[in-house]
Amino acid sequence: MKRALLRNGLLKNSRGLSGVIASIFIMLVIVLIYFNVFIYVLNRYTSYQEIVSSVSQDELERLYERLTVSDVNYTVEEGIVYVEGTVRNEGTLPVQLVVLWLLDSTINEYGYNDTISISLKPNESFQFGGSKALKVALEDASSNHNFSAWFVTSRGNLVPFQQTSRIIVANLAQGIGAVAMDFSSFRYYLTENMDEPIFSFTVPAREKTVFAVYLTNLDPTHEVINLTGYSCIWARPPYSSESQYWPITKVENGTIEDFDYLLLEYGKPTLVYFGPNKADRLAGDVTAVSILLHGKIGSSDYGQNIPFISIYFSP
Repeated sequence: MKRALLRNGLLKNSRGLSGVIASIFIMLVIVLIYFNVFIYVLNRYTSYQEIVSSVSQDELERLYERLTVSDVNYTVEEGIVYVEGTVRNEGTLPVQLVVLWLLDSTINEYGYNDTISISLKPNESFQFGGSKALKVALEDASSNHNFSAWFVTSRGNLVPFQQTSRIIVANLAQGIGAVAMDFSSFRYYLTENMDEPIFSFTVPAREKTVFAVYLTNLDPTHEVINLTGYSCIWARPPYSSESQYWPITKVENGTIEDFDYLLLEYGKPTLVYFGPNKADRLAGDVTAVSILLHGKIGSSDYGQNIPFISIYFSP
């Protein structure tokens, strides 16, 4: 049999055929490897292009954010800075504010609030003041310190607040006397919870309350004003002879203390407390409220009646 195969040349040709088949197999393996490498590179390139496109779109949107913050006011109470103002989306894209940063430049300390979530559509405004004031804990802050603040958006932009001078704002009231008040800072407390200010002009008549408002000494001579215990808040409705008053008082660390005197330094906003008292006889009435101040400017007598706000005493 072997001799027959040799005569026909088949055995010799089968060896050559094996070499051809091996070569073809190797070529197929090489082609398959190159094909897999090509597919891998193509996928990586596609992924890279998608990432670049996404980053470019995010960067473009970030550049198109336009926001302004105005009417800024800072008040401080027991280590908490209350930040008030108005933010407006001037751009063409929706914006979300996620962090508020605050710098007390007087003592060079920072604080932040990362629990905020303010969403603004194009040309939409949001006013954060009164009960909606944003809070930042800053232990050593004081009302006479200098502050600056900025928002951080979800796209990573910083939105600085426009600077507002509280002294210049208060000067608008200079015509009525040496002391001006910050109307927006008015708040009251229920005596059983002196740690929680309530920013409202509707007050429960049958609850013991303490009123508080920031007063600023703007005396042209820059003298210190010493307020005495005759100072008070007085409320009276327009159609009745009934009235009620809340005497000036002191509050330290959430505790009402006996009043002796209170010094108002020039240009320094000071939170002044009045009370406690109830307003049972004024239940269901809207009242005109005045601040009656008495004391000394330097060595001279001082007295002032500040037309203040109106309060509705709910039954």
